[in-house]
Formats: sequence, structure tokens, C-alpha cells
Amino acid sequence: MRRKQTLLVAALVGSFCLGCLVGGAVLFFRSTVPLQRTVVLDAVTDAGNRAYVTYRYGSYPVAKAALLERVETLTNVGRLKGLLSESQVAIELGLTYGRIAALAERAGQPDDAVRYMALAIQELSKRRQPVDDKQVREAVDRWDAAWDQRLGAGARGSR
Repeated sequence: MRRKQTLLVAALVGSFCLGCLVGGAVLFFRSTVPLQRTVVLDAVTDAGNRAYVTYRYGSYPVAKAALLERVETLTNVGRLKGLLSESQVAIELGLTYGRIAALAERAGQPDDAVRYMALAIQELSKRRQPVDDKQVREAVDRWDAAWDQRLGAGARGSR
């Protein structure tokens, strides 16, 4: 009789431990996917912030390299992980290419300006609304003004 009770207690304890392990594993794997998405999205956002600051305050070759790295990040991470919709990626890519075009114009690089403006128009036109270079420039100027205001507010808030 004692042996049966010992076996029953051992079976109950074993079942409890197995249930805890399985439940913990399920909880772990269900929570790591949202956490992973959050970490990747944060990395994409941080890369965008750094690219923008480099674009505004860096030399042409350095800023162009930072913006092209942003393009690579958006095309690889954004679409592969499903973090951004195709429309969001197209807008981000269009603005990034538009920034490179504006930067090239200011740096006296007309070939790059034409090339990247064409890419900006191509990306922004994916939203089924054709755009021209004037609209791209206006959008870049508008978004840059908002970024500059945000950066200025951050600088004032950190004092």
C-alpha cells in the first residue's frame, strides 16, 4: 500500500513539473515573438534617426552612405520581418531617396540628384498616386522641418 501511495505522489509531482515546463515553454515562445518584433522595430527606428542626423549635419559622402544604409535596412528588415506594410516601406524609401537627391543637388552632384530623384518618384508612385520631383522636394522639406523641430525640442528638453 505504501508503495502505491509513493508512486501516486511521484506521478502527481512529475505531472505537475511537466505541466510547468510545457506551460513555461509555451509562454516563453508566445512572448518572444512580440519582443523580437519590438527589438527589431526599435533598431530600424534608431537606424533611421542616426541616418537623418548624419544627413542633416554630415558631409555628402558620409550622409549618402548613411541614407543608403537606411535603404538597405528598410528593404531587408522592414519587409522580411513584416514590421512595415508595403505602403509604409515605399513612403520611407521615397523620402530617403528624395533626401539623397536633395543632398546631391546641394553638393553639386547633378547625376546623383537625377538618379535618386527618379528612385524617389518610383517608390512614392507605388501608392497609386503619381508624383513629380516638385512634390518629392516639398515632402522632403516638410518632413525635414518636422524632424528638425523634434530634434530641437529634444535638445531643449535635455538641458
